[in-house]
Amino acid sequence: MAKMNSCMFKVGYFLYTKTRIGYFYHRREITKYAQEHPDGHSKCHATEFMGHEYAVQNLKFAIHLNPDNEITRQKLNWASKQRKKMLPTCPSSLREEKLYNPFLRLSDKVILESLKMEQNEDDENNSHSFQVRVLNEMRERKEIYNQDV
Repeated sequence: MAKMNSCMFKVGYFLYTKTRIGYFYHRREITKYAQEHPDGHSKCHATEFMGHEYAVQNLKFAIHLNPDNEITRQKLNWASKQRKKMLPTCPSSLREEKLYNPFLRLSDKVILESLKMEQNEDDENNSHSFQVRVLNEMRERKEIYNQDV
């Protein structure tokens, strides 16, 4: 596995979180990594650099799921200003992303309530399978949201 500070990790992480490539081609690797690191990423200081600008669109979806998150609103405001000036919205850190990116907050009660999902007894024994279900539901909702916008 690539070191978290390496360029390959940043590219791989970006491909999974920001595109459909990771979803289609790296599903097994993501599952394996999630089993090895059940609490998520071990380091929050890694940065990510995007090849395309989806920040405003992604932040709007995050607000759709969690409208009371002031940090997300501030980030959307900043990202919108950056894009109007034709400036990039990256890099960002994992620490920052965990504050507003719903795909990095699969256990957050606000996100789960927004998705109308609850952990049942079987899920408590296998939290990974529940997180996979949450991730799948969120991905489907994001696709629907993007079609409606």
